[in-house]
Formats: sequence, structure tokens, C-alpha cells
Amino acid sequence: METRFHIKERAWSLPEPFIVSDDAGSAVFEVRGTFSTIEDDLVLVDRATKQELARAHIRQNPLLLTLHYEIYRNGQLWGSILDRFRHFHEDFKIEAGNGVALHVVGDIRSWNFTLSDDAGHPLAHVGRQYSPFPGCYAIQLERDMDAMAIVALVIVIDMVREQKVQTTP
Repeated sequence: METRFHIKERAWSLPEPFIVSDDAGSAVFEVRGTFSTIEDDLVLVDRATKQELARAHIRQNPLLLTLHYEIYRNGQLWGSILDRFRHFHEDFKIEAGNGVALHVVGDIRSWNFTLSDDAGHPLAHVGRQYSPFPGCYAIQLERDMDAMAIVALVIVIDMVREQKVQTTP
């Protein structure tokens, strides 16, 4: 059975936490933090237990003007994401903590992309078309995997996307 999480599109400059919901519309996770400084942390918290599930640490390299993100689960590095600026499209280098590369295929700006493994197997589909809720996009997981880490990864991609949209004339 496929698992889906729904996230309302919003401006990342807002300071209050936002909610990740399930198919029933029930809040399952809360994301705390902002995307406004050179170094910041985003924390994914279980709404029921208030337990931290994942942490994304954001660090900007001032010489290269690139952003580097690290996602941690249970204190262990789950993945590393490098935002590589391209003139006509967004490009990410994503490495899982075990050295496996993940790929973003599709159009990030239009909310229609897939996360896949090195073999091209889809791990998750992301898009507005997967969510019945207005103003939301959904993460539809395809396999039994670390859902929280994938949600954290998509939220980081969302942050980068939002920043690019706000700064592109």
C-alpha cells in the first residue's frame, strides 16, 4: 500500500511551524525552523509524541554561493544534499549516508518530480496531483523505506525551490 504525506505550500520566511498531514487530513508531523540564515536547522517532529524524527542542517558555502544540507535520523547522517546552481533547471547531488546516490527526475518548479535510486527505481513521487487538499502537494512513497527521511529530503527541496521562486525575476 502506498503511503502519502500532504504539505501545504507556503512561504518559508514565516516563523511558525507548519504541518505535514496524512490522507485523512490529520496532522502527523510538524516542521520547525526557518530558511532565512546562512546556517539553520529544520526539525521534523512527531505530532503525537513530540519526538524529534529528523533534523536537516543547512549550511551555505559563502565562496561558492551554494547550499549544503545534511539530514540526520536518530543522530546519524542519513543523507547529504548539494544544491548545484544551473541556469535552466534545478540540480541536486543527493547521497544517502550509506553512499547510495539518489536522483530527482522531473520538474521541481512545477511540483512534478520523482525521487529514484541509482537503478532508476522510484522511491517517491512528489506533486500537486497526488493531493486532494487545496494548496497542497503530496509525497507518495513507493516502497517500504525511511518515510521520515524522505519527507525531510522533500522539505529541503521545497525550501530551495521557494527561495529560487522568490529570487527569480
